[in-house]
Amino acid sequence: MYKAEFFAQDFTFAAAYLLDEGGTVLSLDYLTMDKCSLDLPVRKTPVKKGDFCRVSRVGATVLADFTVADCSCEESDCTVSLRPLQAVLDVDVYNDGITDCAAWLTQQIRAYLINSSDAVQNRALVLENTVPAADRPLTLDGDIVNLLDVLATALTAYRLVLDAQLDLANKCIRLTLEQATATAMLEADLPNVLEREITLGDSYGSKNKYILRRTSTDQETGTVTVLEEKSYYLHPDGSVDGQDANRITPVFWTLGKLENSETWDADALAQAVEALTPEQYDNEIRLTLRRDDRLVTPETLPLGTEATIYIGGQAYRSLLTGREWDGDTHCLVFGKVRVDLTKKLILQRRNTL
Repeated sequence: MYKAEFFAQDFTFAAAYLLDEGGTVLSLDYLTMDKCSLDLPVRKTPVKKGDFCRVSRVGATVLADFTVADCSCEESDCTVSLRPLQAVLDVDVYNDGITDCAAWLTQQIRAYLINSSDAVQNRALVLENTVPAADRPLTLDGDIVNLLDVLATALTAYRLVLDAQLDLANKCIRLTLEQATATAMLEADLPNVLEREITLGDSYGSKNKYILRRTSTDQETGTVTVLEEKSYYLHPDGSVDGQDANRITPVFWTLGKLENSETWDADALAQAVEALTPEQYDNEIRLTLRRDDRLVTPETLPLGTEATIYIGGQAYRSLLTGREWDGDTHCLVFGKVRVDLTKKLILQRRNTL
């Protein structure tokens, strides 16, 4: 049995319900942050939009925390729509350029939701950034971006994950920004995998070469001089460097430029990585296992795990970006492609920002 506990926005207890695991599917899709639903066995409930929900197994560990997106009651029961707790960051902010997405996210969350001059705008959030400062640039079109879009892009580009948990004792939401480091090798053709689905993105034509000009600008005249031109290459293992060997072909290139500086080599590599690596994980691989599977332990595999998945003798490189709980089974969702129409529309909207 699942136990669904609901809490008001001030973290006071609102209601709790026991739900049959077999008829309840929970999901957490870090890329889309879309909804899943719970059917409550009551006609009326004090639960409201904006409340919080914690789902656990009776007598066992917590599965996940959520925020309530909608609540509708009919004659026989109530349906509650839930989003991952990270959805409390579904807000727009100004985009003045992102040179380190970890530091940028930390700054924006604190400026808009923790330390805003408008006290009513602030939320009960406690944020910890465990990621050291580094060059992690993101190029997003438009002067305004949504924090959830930046979170999703930071995951697929740099494997940065924002964990969100209810801290009921201290009446706050604890956010922890972490660098994912876990790796896994999975054999999808083994008997312990109950179902497998694989969808490959149309990666033909994706950029795999970055040609970068090193420039110098005269401060007095504004004259720009090209000092050198350097090429970087995307390799089959997902790495990017200047080595013209074991490259992805046929060649599709993109161009860039970067002003000369003392750290130009490091800055240039970071810019090349950003330009080429978003083409990684261009797939959706869904593996359904028993939740107590001892070979994979699916419920403990953290989001952001980079996996090599063997299907039909072919190796696919992907990233754990979502999961689903369905009674005795657990579905691991890898990759940055989504087949479901609703999810595809969410990703398409993000890609047009």
